[in-house]
Amino acid sequence: MISVKVLERAKTPEAVGISSTEMIELIKDFEETEYHGFMVIRHGKVAAEWFRHPYSVNTPHALYSVSKSITAIAAGFAVTEGFIDLSDKVVDFFPDLSPRKIKDDFDKVTFEHLISLTAGRGISVLANRTKADWLRLFMNSKQNFKPGDKFEYVNDCFYMAAAMIQKATGLTVMEFLKPRLFEPLGIQTAFWETDNRGIEAGGWGLFMSPEDLAKIGVCYLNDGYYEGKSIIPKEWIAESIKNHKGPYAEVTTNHTASYGYGVWRRNSADGPYRFDGIFGQVVEFFKDFDCVCIMVGGEVSFSSHRCIYKHFPQAFTEIDPKAEPNEELLNEIKKIGYPPLPLKPRSEKEKEINAKTIRLRKKLLLNIIGYPMSVLPHAETFMTTERAGNIDKVRFRFLDDSTELSWVEGDEENTVCCGIEGNYKVSPIKLAGKSYTAYSSAAWEDNNTLKVIIRPVQGVSCRILKFEFNGRKVKMYPSSDQPVAMIINSFKDPIISALKSENLALRFIDLVCRIIEPVHKGCFSKKV
Repeated sequence: MISVKVLERAKTPEAVGISSTEMIELIKDFEETEYHGFMVIRHGKVAAEWFRHPYSVNTPHALYSVSKSITAIAAGFAVTEGFIDLSDKVVDFFPDLSPRKIKDDFDKVTFEHLISLTAGRGISVLANRTKADWLRLFMNSKQNFKPGDKFEYVNDCFYMAAAMIQKATGLTVMEFLKPRLFEPLGIQTAFWETDNRGIEAGGWGLFMSPEDLAKIGVCYLNDGYYEGKSIIPKEWIAESIKNHKGPYAEVTTNHTASYGYGVWRRNSADGPYRFDGIFGQVVEFFKDFDCVCIMVGGEVSFSSHRCIYKHFPQAFTEIDPKAEPNEELLNEIKKIGYPPLPLKPRSEKEKEINAKTIRLRKKLLLNIIGYPMSVLPHAETFMTTERAGNIDKVRFRFLDDSTELSWVEGDEENTVCCGIEGNYKVSPIKLAGKSYTAYSSAAWEDNNTLKVIIRPVQGVSCRILKFEFNGRKVKMYPSSDQPVAMIINSFKDPIISALKSENLALRFIDLVCRIIEPVHKGCFSKKV
């Protein structure tokens, strides 16, 4: 049994040298975004934190590419302990899967190329991973440049690194990290998606609470030490934050200027570095100030860079152990949240549709392209081994103070209890093989239109479903928050890279936005 540890909380931000005034302005900036939570830890203590209800510091959250940074830590243990060498080659680890005819310098791709994203292999972000053999997908990938020459952000490089770690150690990455990282830091909530072989995704798919992620951040900031004990090899951390982009990599001047082993570094005098995942999952390190910031969210505009660099290092101030709590800061923290749907009059339709089954027509085009519509927003499902989708057999059950919504997706059936009095109800659901906690709310927009919001708090977005009833006929209008158009546009650069044409990519994005969340038509089943 892992002994759970909790970071110490400072009495006030000023007690560890953080300005409450600056934190107030930071929160106001974050209010304009879709960030779910934020923590500032300085001198080993949490100086300030806030989380939008219903998200919390102890709820596991999808970390997306922050997963790469944790895989890189596992790589550090494996290299330091002699299980694997940076120069080890992929083809030597998987000779039975390697192409019979080695070409395009594939035999030169090393473990180091994988964790520095310099392998030169091109794998489309559009690949349907529910059908693909992920190992063969990498083995049969094409070469974009010679290994080690340049930098290219390919998620599957870290999947292959995870596969090599598992082959070298005989343990999954999670099993390998448990006694080395998770147990010493008191982490027991981690979950990592795997492929059909049981290999962790490596470059994505890790779920961890902000509290646990913060403990890893503090350990990394302190050269691998936590509570006076060496956890992560110090030499590995020093090497991981150096630039390993390759001699011919594009030179930039922003926060992506340098890339080490799962770590980005900003090109500036103070040179802060970060673990970075899409939709705003960030661990930002300010080594010179002994500070680390943790962010989780569903943000597609990458505004964390703007918010953080606007307020740091300005937020650092003199330590004042006698400072009193700032009431304005406390009030700002309390007021943040995602409100449920407001209380509205109930509809007479409830008696007519109660407990009846709605059959929805399957969208063939969505199934052909591999993106059937799910109660999970598309941001949650686009790179999963299992893919939920094809909502069917929908039933509503209306109670005095709530509405139950039941539905089927594939072989998974779920029921959520929705608050209908201007409140949330909480329900466990399981979709695409993963467990979520759903906060749900419902309200009648008019006598024939029922709106439901379902927010799985382990994810980055909420699903919005609007049902329109007309006799036996039913229309379901799906949407999400953030809107799918904004999410798809956030992938514009990799889509352009995959399609080799900006014009074609933009046309593709426009088409996808129009077809991926169509109106779903159905009717009440005649069977009782």
